[in-house]
Amino acid sequence: MRSCVHSECGTHGRAAFAICANCGRASEVHDPALERVLRRIARRQGFQTNSATVELSGLCEACAH
Repeated sequence: MRSCVHSECGTHGRAAFAICANCGRASEVHDPALERVLRRIARRQGFQTNSATVELSGLCEACAH
């Protein structure tokens, strides 16, 4: 299942989505440090990932003010 509708999606492998609980705005984040942490967690579990998605829920900057 793909969480993103962008054509280049799936080429990154691991992504985080920050989703505003108030307005629904979502932003996609790709960070090498996050990728390393997710790989390390998977390795500890004896699991090899093809992709990973992290969802952050809260308020965007505009809604937080």
